[in-house]
Amino acid sequence: KINKHTTPKLSTSQIEALKDLAKLLEEPVTEEKLYNSFWEISKKHGIQPKEFFRAAYTVILGKDSGPRLASFIMAVGKEKISKLLKKL
Repeated sequence: KINKHTTPKLSTSQIEALKDLAKLLEEPVTEEKLYNSFWEISKKHGIQPKEFFRAAYTVILGKDSGPRLASFIMAVGKEKISKLLKKL
């Protein structure tokens, strides 16, 4: 179930990282490329991958953790997740 709640408290770095993820999801991307990009995005924004994942799960699911993120995004739909992240 996708999170329909208000935007959680995230750091500016986490928000910017999730916006980068939203842009990436607009491109043709494989699950493997998506998975590998999580670390690149985290590094670019100076946050730990753990912080990136927690921010993503918080925004998408309203929880601190969840299923494997790349697989989950592909299953739910890149467009749907991208739209949600762009609202940040």
